[in-house]
Amino acid sequence: MFNRSVRNLVFGQTLSNLADVMATITIVTLMYHISDSVTYTALVPLVRMISQSISGLISPLLLDRYPLTFLLKGSQFLQFILFCIIGWYAWQSLSPETLWVMLLLIMVWAFLDGWTSPATSALIPRLLDNSEHVMKANGVFGTANQIVQLAGWAGGAIVFNWLGGTYTLLSIAMMYFFAFLMTSMVHEPKRKSEKKSASDVESKEAPKAGAWQRLREGWLIIWSRPALRSLAIMDFLEGLAGSVWAGAFLLAYVKTILHRDETWWGYINVSYFIGAIVGGLCIVAISSWLNRNRFGAMMLGMIGYGVLTLIFGYMTSAWIALALALFMGPLVEMRTVAVTTIRQLSVEEELLPKVLAAMSTLNTFIFGISVVVLGVLSDLFGIAAIYVICGLLSLVATGIGYLYRQSFKELQPQQTTSINRSL
Repeated sequence: MFNRSVRNLVFGQTLSNLADVMATITIVTLMYHISDSVTYTALVPLVRMISQSISGLISPLLLDRYPLTFLLKGSQFLQFILFCIIGWYAWQSLSPETLWVMLLLIMVWAFLDGWTSPATSALIPRLLDNSEHVMKANGVFGTANQIVQLAGWAGGAIVFNWLGGTYTLLSIAMMYFFAFLMTSMVHEPKRKSEKKSASDVESKEAPKAGAWQRLREGWLIIWSRPALRSLAIMDFLEGLAGSVWAGAFLLAYVKTILHRDETWWGYINVSYFIGAIVGGLCIVAISSWLNRNRFGAMMLGMIGYGVLTLIFGYMTSAWIALALALFMGPLVEMRTVAVTTIRQLSVEEELLPKVLAAMSTLNTFIFGISVVVLGVLSDLFGIAAIYVICGLLSLVATGIGYLYRQSFKELQPQQTTSINRSL
């Protein structure tokens, strides 16, 4: 179904994503055990968010200069070296007085991970020859990621307790190394903009864009195209809505609304992941139909998720809540794959990495802010209310998509020269 480069990319990034999940579990657990402080441990996701946002903001400079495969390999190899250092440090020097050094290492880790997602997503359409294959590849990536999330979060703590912190960190380093080896076997096709033609002479004579222009290029492209701009607004609203599934909120919902213990927190998470995996497999199976109906698939996923989240907020039956989480999985996967494919096929390949980097940075920032906002709202109105609010936000995002439906139908790659002139 896919060529060798796509298969290697899938395996490499799946292994890298598993290493990310295992690393998060291990580092958070180590920080909590050493500091015995929830506040100090909470700095881990905060530091990661800030560092990834900075990495995403400056990534256009790298994406402009280096091949995408080079950036992926560089990130994975440097993360291999970094986790060897973190493993040694955890074994030799980690103590309550030196936790700040661990936070600095976490910052470096997050920075190296900041451009991998946009680079991977931008690489997929370059490796495939038609839009149906791109849709199918996105479904495969989504399914593999959900399997990794399920396996990683379910087994991460078990592995940590079995191997201990140091050996777990070294195992994570080896995962990054093998991911690097797999990515090294991905052969990126020569970009169209790099092929020899008569226009190359003119492009060499044209003044090269400055660093500031290259940094803001992706944002300007998003703002200048109505469909991409509406997708950004919809992502903003859905980013706020999606944060309601962060661990603290769901645990509070299980305890205060469903009146169940922490075990049901795990059950609901597992139920969602199973639904997402099944949904991803279905997307791969019907990718031809979905590719012809990308906008409809996106809208169906969004409205279904919004309605189920609204019902979830009013639900007091644990078993029905479990079923709702199961059905949310396929809907979220459908929406995610449809949106990803729309972006990949509507922006020129040389500009796509910058657009995806801008969106990744925006989503990272939104998640960090929304967790704080929803925390305040849950204290003011109760935990059930924020699920209702987030369901409504998702439905508002659906309404924006409907208002811009014509721009989605007309969405086609524009000429690069017109964008460059606007800069």
